[in-house]
Amino acid sequence: MTAKYGFTIEKEERIDEIKSDATLYKHSTGARLIHLKNEDNNKVFTIGFRTPPPNDKGIPHIVEHCVLSGSRKYKTKEPFMDLSKGSMQTFLNAMTFPDMTIYPVASRNDKDFKNLTDVYLDAVFFPAIYENEKIFMQEAWHREIFNEEDPIKYVGVVYNEMRGAYSTPEALLYLGTQRAQFPDTIYVNDYAGDPYAIPDLTYEEFQNFHKRYYHPSNSYMFLYGDMDIDKYLEHIDKDYLSHFKYQDPKSKIKPQNPFTERRYMEQFYNITEDDSTENKDYFILNYTFGEVGNLEDYYTIALLSEILIDSDAAIIKNAILENELAEDVMVFDFQYAQNKFSIIAKNAKHENKDKFIKLIEDTLKDTVKNGIDKKLLEASINKLEFDLSEGGSFPTKGIIYYQKMMDFWLHDHEPFSPLKYKDTIKLLRDKLHTDYYEKYIEKNFINNNFQSFLNLRPKKNFSLKRDK
Repeated sequence: MTAKYGFTIEKEERIDEIKSDATLYKHSTGARLIHLKNEDNNKVFTIGFRTPPPNDKGIPHIVEHCVLSGSRKYKTKEPFMDLSKGSMQTFLNAMTFPDMTIYPVASRNDKDFKNLTDVYLDAVFFPAIYENEKIFMQEAWHREIFNEEDPIKYVGVVYNEMRGAYSTPEALLYLGTQRAQFPDTIYVNDYAGDPYAIPDLTYEEFQNFHKRYYHPSNSYMFLYGDMDIDKYLEHIDKDYLSHFKYQDPKSKIKPQNPFTERRYMEQFYNITEDDSTENKDYFILNYTFGEVGNLEDYYTIALLSEILIDSDAAIIKNAILENELAEDVMVFDFQYAQNKFSIIAKNAKHENKDKFIKLIEDTLKDTVKNGIDKKLLEASINKLEFDLSEGGSFPTKGIIYYQKMMDFWLHDHEPFSPLKYKDTIKLLRDKLHTDYYEKYIEKNFINNNFQSFLNLRPKKNFSLKRDK
């Protein structure tokens, strides 16, 4: 197809589920861009990058903070804060995930939206971090001392944030499940930053990460709503992409090889000397199965989260609570380069960890043998379909759509698929009166060795021991 402003159309189609015309573009630099054209005046722009963390120093998180602290065009100290106070934005944020970093903005005002888009593009491609080392020192870490007799302190926005995060078990759960289930991949590294590793990060290492990953060839851009797309393509090319040439960022994430047996891992979190360790354990059983990029797996996993854990009638949650093995039960069903389904028991007694595993195994076997209640299945399908049709009732729906597409797009799968849910929901509904769901559980939970168990345990003054 003919290129326009360096962009070539790779795919066009109507997505009835979200009342949008979808176009996938590829720029000569390798930059990818999706436009969802519709009548929504709450326009969205997002740019994302695949940002695999190479270690525990929190480089993806620190770069996210730093690029929003001034750029080539926008010289103020904190453009992000200026925008949050002075623009008509309906959404303004930046988010770091285990394998990507995204910068979403939204506005109903055309002029404001164009300005927001420009500020974010300038921030990610031409930040002030190369001329001003103080940005790195402020956001990452630096040493601080006011009196000779005082000990040297480490401070920094991200460093301080992660000191706080590492004092709570919840923050360690996410990383712990990744380390248990994906031990030979980049997911073992803390993208947000281990406060004991952050001070090892050098200014040069930080800059090199930005140069490598914050490049058009590694970017995933998104425009949503009622707009003149040609004007935006021209602006993005002329002011930004035309300053770069294609380069291979070598950012593709390699998958974890499956296990031949369940892995076991133990990890600790901090409590004070006065706190009790009784009934403070977390038990997490992780499974990996299915195929990323497969819609049937994608929505079956969402259904099983509801059926097994999330709903009032959830099979596994109720079994755990009725047997008093924990105070609460949660599920993580996040999409990485591979699927991960984590069953989490909160505030459990340490000696009950084997009972927890056996109860889940027995409950799943009983479920396969006796079948899932059809009313529970149907209610879960109805809820899933309603949630999908409402865009999660989020006012800036474009951001929800971008994140759904990134589940597939980031890992080189067709990005429009997660938005086209009607045929898959119909397929799952048609399987309501078959043994599809029981067979799925049998194959992917009961007869699946690609699983791990994490025991997150309280330890008195654990942070103080690490400080020493």
